[in-house]
Amino acid sequence: MAGGNEIDKKLNDFIVELVNEIENYSHFLRISSEWLSNQPDRTLGLATIKKARGELIYIKQCLTYLNVLQEEAKSSAANIDDFANDYENEINDLKDKIGNKASIPKNMVYPKFEKLSKF
Repeated sequence: MAGGNEIDKKLNDFIVELVNEIENYSHFLRISSEWLSNQPDRTLGLATIKKARGELIYIKQCLTYLNVLQEEAKSSAANIDDFANDYENEINDLKDKIGNKASIPKNMVYPKFEKLSKF
């Protein structure tokens, strides 16, 4: 399904971007902590590190959410594909049964129409 693949690609792009941000924040926090340990006044540095840690937690939460969303999108796309295939099979079967006939017994086609109505 084209739409499902497009959604999956966009979500994957966001996930890759967030993983890169996590790496950047982790590197920043590592370097900052080392640098801060050599400074006499740590007040401003500690506030910056605290803010960066909070942002890192937020980004990790977003990453978790996007991973779950991506899995749900894949599952939904698979379900849509299955329904579309089932619908197409039922329509084709109905066309085969009807063909060019002028009349058809109700018990032959009614179950097909009933099933199609549920899609």
